[in-house]
Amino acid sequence: MSRRAGRTTGRAGRAGRAALAPTVAIALTLAIPVGTTACAGPPSAVEASAPDSAIDAATSADDLAWVAGMAAHHDQAVALAGLAAERAGDPRVAAAADRIAVAQSAEASVLRGWLDRRGAAEAGHGHGDGGDPAVAEAPEGMPGEIAASAMRRAAELEGAAFDRVFVDLMIRHHEGAIEMSEARLEASGDPAVARWARTVAQSQSIEIDRLRELAAGGAG
Repeated sequence: MSRRAGRTTGRAGRAGRAALAPTVAIALTLAIPVGTTACAGPPSAVEASAPDSAIDAATSADDLAWVAGMAAHHDQAVALAGLAAERAGDPRVAAAADRIAVAQSAEASVLRGWLDRRGAAEAGHGHGDGGDPAVAEAPEGMPGEIAASAMRRAAELEGAAFDRVFVDLMIRHHEGAIEMSEARLEASGDPAVARWARTVAQSQSIEIDRLRELAAGGAG
């Protein structure tokens, strides 16, 4: 392996680890092993005092709504980011999209694992769509929701035109995630879910700053 290839591989590895940092923090908040599913792994600390497949007494309707809503919200970000590999004109936009896709796909899995481990349905939210922008639609009225028409338009663009639309849509989408998380922080329920919401809000704020830097640098 050449020195250049080694450096490239190292950077990619560091970027991947950085993207997953919020997911690891979320999983540790609820003592959920990263990568577990509804059918694997020991029960989380939150579940320890409740029967299997039961919703803990501390869990509120606001907790369930936020977790289910954020999983669906992340699906849209992953779908939009999935377009960038073939359509982004600026390599920095493609790299940002890849980072977002890795992080939010992993987070969505943790979110759904939390619901599944409690036997809680997603209240109309799908379990994913393979990244198809035509079907990755958040529930109507969700903050930062990307309209199906906007997703289809992005799927038709390439190069600098795609970059501009991607950055704009993703910033607004992340702002919506922050709004959702702040609303949960003002509600009552499981303190662990509140910490989870705070972590999401912080990570999305950081990502918005990165996207704005891209826009200021001529990408988007």
